[in-house]
Amino acid sequence: MDFDPLACLPLAWRERFTSFHHLEHNINSYVYQVKEGETKYALKLILKKVSSKSYISSELPFFQQFMPLHPQMLAPLEMVDLPEAEILLFKWIEKGDLYSKASSDPTFFTEERLKKIGNQVLELLLWLHAKDVAYLDLKLENLLLAKEDPLELYLIDFNLSRKMEGQEEIKTARSNGSLYYLPPEIAHEHRYSKKAD
Repeated sequence: MDFDPLACLPLAWRERFTSFHHLEHNINSYVYQVKEGETKYALKLILKKVSSKSYISSELPFFQQFMPLHPQMLAPLEMVDLPEAEILLFKWIEKGDLYSKASSDPTFFTEERLKKIGNQVLELLLWLHAKDVAYLDLKLENLLLAKEDPLELYLIDFNLSRKMEGQEEIKTARSNGSLYYLPPEIAHEHRYSKKAD
């Protein structure tokens, strides 16, 4: 990798953490597991030169309007807005996302566990819908497994969520979302509603 995204970090942050383990990246962001003493965190760098959408200006107000959050919604612990990047620090969720879990251990998804997963996801969506919010990005990658017994999940990545403002649906010029998970009304007609969840 020619480009070192960690060069975007302020010196105080590079000195604060004792280790940086690269986990994943896409076209506009990098995710690392970092350690401060014995405590692990997830650190996400969002590069501004690639991403036109500001996480801090879009997702932070989303979280602020719903304080206190549902205990299973994962919001950043700290955020830094720099000229070249946004830096977000999250609680570390040890077991990873459900997509990775399904890939590495298909026996994990017993009927009993699937019921518990479904119940927790439904509870989270009902909480959001009661706040008049459509989540709009439900997929295994956005469900983090904190504990297996008793099962505990966290919902992440709220940048596609929409406050419905009392409307049944919102029509937009183009569809947003994870391509393979888009419901037909969003993919073809650009209509968003809580029903899409």
